[in-house]
Amino acid sequence: MQVMLSDMTAGWQMYLGILFVLVVMYAPGGLAALFGSDARGLRGWDAPRHVLLLVPMLLASLGGIILIELGYQAGLKSSEGPIRVLFGVPVNALSLTPWLFASALVVVGLFGLRFAHDAADKPSARLREQTELPHG
Repeated sequence: MQVMLSDMTAGWQMYLGILFVLVVMYAPGGLAALFGSDARGLRGWDAPRHVLLLVPMLLASLGGIILIELGYQAGLKSSEGPIRVLFGVPVNALSLTPWLFASALVVVGLFGLRFAHDAADKPSARLREQTELPHG
């Protein structure tokens, strides 16, 4: 994995570090436990809810990737010039526009995650209310 990532970006260690932190925070048993073949691994899997969360998560991730790559180009790789090709598009790391665009993607993605999370929880909350036994 190191060889593939280092061929694509100088910031590969940043991406591995972020992946490591996310796995430790949200999947302490590791990726195998999260996506294991036994029923325990996918017990909390709710396909419609996870698909609903996928789009804003991808937007926020794309914005984060662009910000990291712009930061590397403007800082550590500044001797190579300000132009960085991201996803086939040449981008000037010293221009304000790509920074604002990437920041907007992150903000829209995070707000979208919040909205999608709330929207996905409404049906399950309604179902829990309907299945609860009356007290008394």
